[in-house]
Amino acid sequence: MKHKLEYFYYRVYRLQVSLGNGMVAKGFAVFMLSFLIGLNFYSVLFVAYGLFGVTLLLQGGGIAGGLIFFSLMVVGYLLFIRGKRYKSIIEEYKKEPKENVKRGNRMVLLYMLFSFLFLLLGFYLMIQRNEG
Repeated sequence: MKHKLEYFYYRVYRLQVSLGNGMVAKGFAVFMLSFLIGLNFYSVLFVAYGLFGVTLLLQGGGIAGGLIFFSLMVVGYLLFIRGKRYKSIIEEYKKEPKENVKRGNRMVLLYMLFSFLFLLLGFYLMIQRNEG
């Protein structure tokens, strides 16, 4: 699991570099990973509420969401940036072929799209439950 997370960090990092944001890519990659993981976490909670009525962690509102996002940011910092760990991750994947770079960038963009669509599904199911 850690290897996949490191690869995904590298892919988000490379996407930022390819977009011209190389100066802030290492920090933004942690921010983006934290945001997407938090988004998916809440999407799962929304779907669970919409389908089964489970209200776990939904009462805290913005404070709970902020704490989860902040916690994910701290974990991301500890995993990737502290001790310049990101440099070894970049070195490990730096020599991948060009076709893998393009495919990896597409996979990151598809994952972002999936995350937002999953959130919309959760919202839709919540609306359906509340109207019933």
